[in-house]
Amino acid sequence: MKISEVMSVTGLTKKALNYYEENGLIKPSVSQENSYRDYSEKDVELLMQIATLRRFGLSVKEIKAALESPEALMKVMLEYTAKLSKQIDDMKKCETVLSSCVNNLKEDKTDIKKITDQMNILSKALEMSQKEREGFMIAEIERIFPGFYGKVLSFCFSIFLTEPLDNKEKESAWLDLVKALDNAPNLVIPEELKSTIDTDEEEWKTLQYRMTENLKNDKPSSDYKGINFMDMMVFDMSEEEQKQFERLCTYIMPEGNIEIIGKTLEAVDESLCILSSKYKKRKEAQLMREEELQRKFEEEFLTAEPAIPLTIVHKETMNFVGIHLTKYINKKDFPKCIREFGNRIAKIPNVVKADKVYQFSGIDSLGKNLVPDSIFSFVFAVQVSSLESVPENMIGFTLPEHDYIFYKHIGTMEDYQKSLNQVFMYDLNANNYEMDMFPSFEIFSSYICEKEDELEVDIFFPVSSIGE
Repeated sequence: MKISEVMSVTGLTKKALNYYEENGLIKPSVSQENSYRDYSEKDVELLMQIATLRRFGLSVKEIKAALESPEALMKVMLEYTAKLSKQIDDMKKCETVLSSCVNNLKEDKTDIKKITDQMNILSKALEMSQKEREGFMIAEIERIFPGFYGKVLSFCFSIFLTEPLDNKEKESAWLDLVKALDNAPNLVIPEELKSTIDTDEEEWKTLQYRMTENLKNDKPSSDYKGINFMDMMVFDMSEEEQKQFERLCTYIMPEGNIEIIGKTLEAVDESLCILSSKYKKRKEAQLMREEELQRKFEEEFLTAEPAIPLTIVHKETMNFVGIHLTKYINKKDFPKCIREFGNRIAKIPNVVKADKVYQFSGIDSLGKNLVPDSIFSFVFAVQVSSLESVPENMIGFTLPEHDYIFYKHIGTMEDYQKSLNQVFMYDLNANNYEMDMFPSFEIFSSYICEKEDELEVDIFFPVSSIGE
């Protein structure tokens, strides 16, 4: 049987079929001529069983066990029966309360407080039931798209797909959304990570909950400030949650995945506007914010000159020893990192200037073997005259000679970003220069204070002459 026929019979998506095959639940024969799958009757029967068990909320790991062991299946069915029994009991209680209220009204009893108290109990019960129905779409996303793809979709949409499918327009938009998601390209997952995806279920749920709560605090309005993805992700995290976040990034960051996710979100944008009033309001507010930012940019940057003239400096080859941090660090936390590194400078031999700490970005452009692959990469270092001795748990590297834009920031860390923005106001082409792929760096004092009003930072952005 062809894949299109199997999809029609089982109601499963292409991505679900591929996922179940990858996890060994089915083994269709593959044509040597064109690599097409041919599904046997046994495969289809298994897929029907899998689809049924997925509707009952079983994970792929649980389904594997259930298909191999009647005892495991019995345990799952008993748990689901208990859940249904509770729901039935709750609805019976609602019916009892409502019937009591109706009878009291029929008998013309005037104890309004008693009746409203009963109605309050009923409304709370009905509200709980409504909340369960409102979670239908996101639960279906996780069921229809098992594995990593479903987790990413759930992560992206959990705050938006909360409304019930209560009209024809939403039902049609829902079908369009599922179709678009199923036709999107597959995400690239490194082989060494595939085995951990299902075992990280609790970590995914914890991180998704924190992410959702973080976004709930942001309420779209006419003065909506917009969401930067990285700012959205960087909430106060425990050390364990930081590790979970970094693991999420290791799944998402392989080459091409970000582009796939972006194009997928574009493909379902129209459907999301219909399915989620929250998404629609957020999008409208974001568009307003983008228009406002564009207007401010044109007023402040296109019609203004940088605070200081363009200065191009040439730096000779320099050697450095420092620490490489692989977690996300907000710029406001740089002073703390610099002070902590400053306490270790005494262990570094051949230091040129112990009072100057360099913070590097893009250090991996010097070579992938310099620092280990990581999602985030922050290097704090001091210049040394020789790399003969590099302390344990530190890195040593050579920065070749290069040209840079030089800009000096004087002020607080809160205003630091404004100085960085100034660098991009220069008309480099008019001066026969262009930005290039090379590490940028800033130089801080190693004695930096937590809150320093007159902070001085030397900023260096790499450039090269056009035509070089």
